[in-house]
Amino acid sequence: MHNPRLPFWVAGVCSLVNFCYGMFVLPESLPPERRQPKLQWKNANPVGALRLLRSHAELLGLAAVNFLGYVVNEIYVTVYVLYVIYRFGWNPRMIGISLAVVGIASMVSYSLVGPIVERLGERRTLLTGLACATAGFAMFGWPSPIVFLVAIPVNALWALAGSTSQSLMTRHVSASEQGELQGALASLRGVAMLFGPGIFSLTFAYFISPAHLHPSAPWQLATILMLVSLAVAWVVAKDKDKNTIKDADEFATVVG
Repeated sequence: MHNPRLPFWVAGVCSLVNFCYGMFVLPESLPPERRQPKLQWKNANPVGALRLLRSHAELLGLAAVNFLGYVVNEIYVTVYVLYVIYRFGWNPRMIGISLAVVGIASMVSYSLVGPIVERLGERRTLLTGLACATAGFAMFGWPSPIVFLVAIPVNALWALAGSTSQSLMTRHVSASEQGELQGALASLRGVAMLFGPGIFSLTFAYFISPAHLHPSAPWQLATILMLVSLAVAWVVAKDKDKNTIKDADEFATVVG
């Protein structure tokens, strides 16, 4: 018997297991001397956490790259299913298969981050990931189900950008501020989740109306946003070797 609630129950159980693992098994990553001496209440909120991102130009620029990515990512949860039903007439089975391919492609892409960073460096890996994401979203808007399926592994290489951008960002905060940085990024994601669904769902609704009939518009909008993200990353991202001396000095200050 089919139960439409079952995926939500499974997701809830997995989230609970993840919480228990983090609470009772996962060790603290920072030694006592590098931890925050006390809780800073002025930063213990989304707005306060975002102040950290203004402390360095590259940090702020990479935060903008991440924010645009978080906004664009909402196209999956708001438009993906509606689009393939409207454009290609896919049934639930085909939708499920395609989403499974999305998950598998993403998993493979994450496994490639380390080797590709080692070969290309962080900056070029970041730019490669953003370029693949841009190409993938452009392909998603092509009126062909075959091209749409091919776009899935291309777009999945976007995973190269997320890890490398955060790695680049961690160099501009002290060891005791790493958790605050992750909180700031989570705040950005929360803000993106407020705006992203509305932007893409309204765009899709507007452009499938009889007066417009352009269902690819959300994917084209995503492509434009990713191009902006790529341009920002091109300007602000620096390779590790260009920051080694500065980072060493900052690290010595933190631990000394």
